Amino acid sequence: MEEIVLLESASLRKKLCIDKHTDILDQVGELITLPEAAYATKENVALFYEISESGLDNVISRHKDELEADGYKVMSTKEFKKSHNVAISSKARSIAIFPRRAVLRIGMLLRDSPVAKQIRTYLLNVEQEQGLNAQYQNNLTQMAENLTAHSTQLAKNAQQLVAHSLQLTKNAQELEVSAQNALQQDRMLVAVITEMNRQRSRIDEVSTTVHHIKEDMHKFDRRISFLEQPVLGRDEFITKEQIDVLRGKAKEKGNPTAIWPKFKKHFDLSRYVHLPQRRFGEAVLWLEGYSC
Repeated sequence: MEEIVLLESASLRKKLCIDKHTDILDQVGELITLPEAAYATKENVALFYEISESGLDNVISRHKDELEADGYKVMSTKEFKKSHNVAISSKARSIAIFPRRAVLRIGMLLRDSPVAKQIRTYLLNVEQEQGLNAQYQNNLTQMAENLTAHSTQLAKNAQQLVAHSLQLTKNAQELEVSAQNALQQDRMLVAVITEMNRQRSRIDEVSTTVHHIKEDMHKFDRRISFLEQPVLGRDEFITKEQIDVLRGKAKEKGNPTAIWPKFKKHFDLSRYVHLPQRRFGEAVLWLEGYSC
């Protein structure tokens, strides 16, 4: 997963922006916080990410809701000093404070900061490791469930064997017959499982084939619908709506300026708008099949 994904996915940012991940900040740099308080000022955050305060303001304005959820807020300097018992020398009337989690989220939102890119890389590595650990735990859980089911079945079989053994000790011949029957049942079960797997594989192949056939039929239906358009008089040019359709098809190919000369040459036209209506369907198919 590329680190740029965090720039686009608010849900992934919400998942990764948690307190235990704020230790990553200490791995990429030194975040200066206010004395006796676990808050950084806007100046501290801009310095940490090596950006201007105006650039930081742009990020804050676009993602204010996310940052406020992390504890970011702007309050009067006087109120901050009183509520946090912190002596600061700022003469500004208000102060923006960032808890460590809000500072971490800034790293997920800054596009060009090298420090932010490094933070996103660390976070995605953590996410990948957690995914692998979760998968490993799921595998262990599944194995444990399988072993439990197998043990239960073995216990049941053991109980049956004990009950049978009391009877089978009286008759060795019956024991041999029972053993042969059990072996035959095991072979039948293996044969049934093998056949089920073979049929499942065939069903998957048929499903894939049917899917491809449906796609091909859809393409053929589109081509037939264009080819079955009524043939008009030779001198009747295409309508404005049809011109718009052709322009849209040419634009889809990415370079209409290069397409129209080839289009006019192919259809022997001085201007592509002079295309006869009877050849409109053919022109659409030609544009759809055009490749640079």
